[in-house]
Amino acid sequence: MLKKIIKLGGILCLIGLITTLLLAAANYVTKPIIEENTKNNENLSRRSLVEAEEFNAIDDEETVYEGTTDGETKGYCVNVETAGYSTGLKLIVGFDKDLAVTGIKVIESSETPGLGANASKPEFSDSLKGKKAPIKAKKGGNAGDDEFDALSGATRTSEGIEKGINEAYEKVLAVAGDKEAKND
Repeated sequence: MLKKIIKLGGILCLIGLITTLLLAAANYVTKPIIEENTKNNENLSRRSLVEAEEFNAIDDEETVYEGTTDGETKGYCVNVETAGYSTGLKLIVGFDKDLAVTGIKVIESSETPGLGANASKPEFSDSLKGKKAPIKAKKGGNAGDDEFDALSGATRTSEGIEKGINEAYEKVLAVAGDKEAKND
């Protein structure tokens, strides 16, 4: 009986070891592909926010990207992470060369479907175009030049987006300074 238990335990350990090795090998093979796809998706998102031919990181952390065409600055894109309703939001915030918001792209989110998840819809991003930071989320509509209409039923997501846009703006100012323009 004891030999049978030891044999079964050994077989179970062997199966666990083989499975672990297979998963590690799969991770080793797919990790660079996943990273490359993520990088490509972020580049596509940047291009949809700022019309530029190339984007180059202009900070040490590689979160602020300057979009240029023929050496002329067209705008900036900033990767930010902020708190939403659930785990958090990863955004790319776009600014034109005068530092007006061109929109946002939600890169990663686990917000509530139909509420906070609406932040990833193009209509929401389009509603931010031309807004000047620092920006505030406003409930009830009638948002001004430095405000945006908060997502209905998604106060924390709206606050997270507000914080993300303002943080992105501060990063652009810190890195780009008065290079092109300062917010009036």
